[in-house]
Amino acid sequence: MRTWSERPFVEVVDIREVAAQGRVLGVNGGESKIVYEPAGYPGWAVKLYKSSLTADDAHGLAAIIQLPGNLAAADLDHVNRQTAWPVARVTEFDHTVGVMMAKAPDDFLVDLKLRGDRVDRSKLLIIDWLIGKAEKLVYQNIPVPSLGDRCQILQELLALGDLLERHNVVYGDWSYQNSLWGAGDKQIFLLDMDSCRLGQRQWIESMGWEDPLFPSSTRMPVNCYSDRYKLAVLAIRCITADRGDPRQAFESLPPRFKGSDFGSLVKKSLTAASAADRPTADQLLRALIGTWYGIPSQGGPQRSTSQPGNVTGYRPVRRAGGRPATGSPPPRPTVPRATPAPRPPPRRTAPRPASPVPPAAAWFTQPAATSPRPRPAAASRSVSGGSPASGMSGGCLIGLIVLAVVIGIIGLMYLLF
Repeated sequence: MRTWSERPFVEVVDIREVAAQGRVLGVNGGESKIVYEPAGYPGWAVKLYKSSLTADDAHGLAAIIQLPGNLAAADLDHVNRQTAWPVARVTEFDHTVGVMMAKAPDDFLVDLKLRGDRVDRSKLLIIDWLIGKAEKLVYQNIPVPSLGDRCQILQELLALGDLLERHNVVYGDWSYQNSLWGAGDKQIFLLDMDSCRLGQRQWIESMGWEDPLFPSSTRMPVNCYSDRYKLAVLAIRCITADRGDPRQAFESLPPRFKGSDFGSLVKKSLTAASAADRPTADQLLRALIGTWYGIPSQGGPQRSTSQPGNVTGYRPVRRAGGRPATGSPPPRPTVPRATPAPRPPPRRTAPRPASPVPPAAAWFTQPAATSPRPRPAAASRSVSGGSPASGMSGGCLIGLIVLAVVIGIIGLMYLLF
């Protein structure tokens, strides 16, 4: 299995270096005229487009090619394991004429019986086989998945859809042909990642997956809101194997799912009048886990059981040349996804001026303000004022003065006579 991290070329490769064809993997599929394994590069695939990309579209592809280099380690591992992420633009005279990516792993290949005892070997096990009658799987000797198996496969698809939405990547083509599933280990793998774009992408026809809010008559660009709708449809079909009208297929959900938070969110995705009201892939994933495993959907972030670290962290995405990625991702619920960053050291600021304290709190925050105690007034020296003790002292003094005067007069009279 090849991965983006093992890419033989960085972002661009001249067509002359990969022109020698090995095994042809497909012809005239969608926007490609041929897909082949280039000679000398086993495990890799080259897709040549029917027409070269415009300058803007080539720039959009370049941004998608660069994106994994900006991902946290857990998200990069998820991209490596479950996607055929493009690794280089194939150019000819400065025009983008194709793309190079990893081949699908052998775990997703099966031998299919044909009429007349013929066998078509090494065919991709697309999601089309999961969403169908069990009799067809039995005839092909493919294990029929249980309801638990279907939930695990859906869990992997929703976890991958959440990763794309968190990084503002619009897939747009969640259809029968592009998603692979493993009948043994219940893993998934996503093809045609080169058609993804950041923020929005051109409208694409998906028979049986039409979005009522992005009708074919308008051919308006699709975005993450449209991806939410198609993931909800995919969720119903993975569980019920009913490929009919999504609203009718919803009615065939097992009661355990239909009456749960998961059922409510899926129904909201199908019936919301505004695309912005559609639940996110992360919300569907949590509700699915809560319904099947009995884990509350409003608890901490839940992960895919096959790899607990599938969906963690976030790092800003940049376009080629260092320009910020365009397009506004839909609003998402605030959910902790990684170890919290350490708290910044306290800032040193100048002391703030004292502010008035409400009277009710003044007793607690600071001592009550006190005014200087007044000094006692000086005692009155008048007889009529003062205390009884001061009046008594004044009487004694007058008596002594009168006595002295009398004695003086008596002494004077004695001298005269």
